[in-house]
Amino acid sequence: MSLSATVSKAVGAAFNAAGDLVVSGVLRRNRPAAYSATTGAPLSVYEEWRDVECVVGTYGARQVDESRIFETDRRIFIKARDNLPEPRPGDDVEIAHQVFHILQVGAIKAGAAAVLYDCQGRL
Repeated sequence: MSLSATVSKAVGAAFNAAGDLVVSGVLRRNRPAAYSATTGAPLSVYEEWRDVECVVGTYGARQVDESRIFETDRRIFIKARDNLPEPRPGDDVEIAHQVFHILQVGAIKAGAAAVLYDCQGRL
């Protein structure tokens, strides 16, 4: 079994073991579109990926500096899957009717393939 497959299997097992801590979310990416001819306002097109497996946590007191990481920010771990693009700053993740704006993303990779995304989300 390759390293990528082994690490991916371990992440899957960790998400399975987390039970109720794993929540389903929606990843949204805003893509600018043309302007409205009647109002002149820019139109937006959203791409959505549903049933994204997430675990939401908080940042430790030492990590919160109130300039880069706020007390209300959340650390969102998103499990990678084949049809899910890598989250990027500017995307939104909706979890339990709360929308978190993604500020930073770190990809945890096994070889070239991402297995988990570590995101900083702000309400």
